[in-house]
Amino acid sequence: MGRFDEALAEIRRAQELDPISLIINSNVSGVLYNMGQYDEAIDLLRKTLELDADFAPAHMQLGWVYVRQGKLDEAMAEFQKARTVITSGPFGLQNLGYIYARTGRKSDAAQIINDLLQFSRQGYTVSYDLAIVYSGFGDNDRTLEWIEKAYEERVSWLRFIKTEPGWDYIRSEPRFIALMKKMGLE
Repeated sequence: MGRFDEALAEIRRAQELDPISLIINSNVSGVLYNMGQYDEAIDLLRKTLELDADFAPAHMQLGWVYVRQGKLDEAMAEFQKARTVITSGPFGLQNLGYIYARTGRKSDAAQIINDLLQFSRQGYTVSYDLAIVYSGFGDNDRTLEWIEKAYEERVSWLRFIKTEPGWDYIRSEPRFIALMKKMGLE
């Protein structure tokens, strides 16, 4: 909903109650990320990874902070670390596909799309993941097509669509605006 101050207060309370919780610390960094407080998010994510260097969600979150800072090589390294920790299923592939597309590794990104489609045939819901990869290519039509499909499939990641900085570049697109209205987030 974009109520960042309230969100930060609530998640900070959870952090006070369980200061070494990996997922709570990652969630705090997620709010900071959405607020554009990247340096603070990085500090917290690094502390989280000191607790457990193999905590994949922290690597993924750190990767996205680096993307927003334009540090694509660092982002790729974090996304690759996350994927080496969890190698089954589609977990984290969308991030690699995105960063491959952004850094000119188009054939690697296309392979990720094929892998995600294969996981879809195995029963995984990958529509939101595909939207992320296509956004790395800058393909607005395909990105919006897969976001709309994610809406039809009720993908839980859509709960962040209003505040995720990664979607800023298509917020003015009529199809994106229509989806936001459908979701009651306009």
